[in-house]
Amino acid sequence: GSGKSSILKKVSNAAIERGIDTEIYHCGFDANSLDMILFPELKVCIFDSTSPHEHFPSREGDVIVDVYKECITPGTDEKYAEELKEIEKRYRDCLANARAELGLAKCLHDDLERYYIRSTDFAKINQIRKDLLARIQKIQISQI
Repeated sequence: GSGKSSILKKVSNAAIERGIDTEIYHCGFDANSLDMILFPELKVCIFDSTSPHEHFPSREGDVIVDVYKECITPGTDEKYAEELKEIEKRYRDCLANARAELGLAKCLHDDLERYYIRSTDFAKINQIRKDLLARIQKIQISQI
């Protein structure tokens, strides 16, 4: 709630308007929230380093902007300590549930993959791959 994602959105929009190649990474739990923007040609990355993806940069030239410190009124956490405690508990519970569901999905995927592997004619797949590569190369040569 301190505006980190809003800042990332505004910075990425400004970069795109200026024609700067911009990679945008959304939060896995909230598609409307941004976690990171990357500007490859500028060799710049800006990201949200709050839980659950905390990172403490240590390279020379790295800059930390503490949006919380800059934007949140001192004493806010203390004032809302009980509500925040409950929100943090629900958040941790949701993360634990999400991890469990992803683990189950992985198991189901692995089971399904075992069925497909037994039923797949990999010689045919390799032939399709070779044919496709030949077609691509033919197109590339014709465009030269």
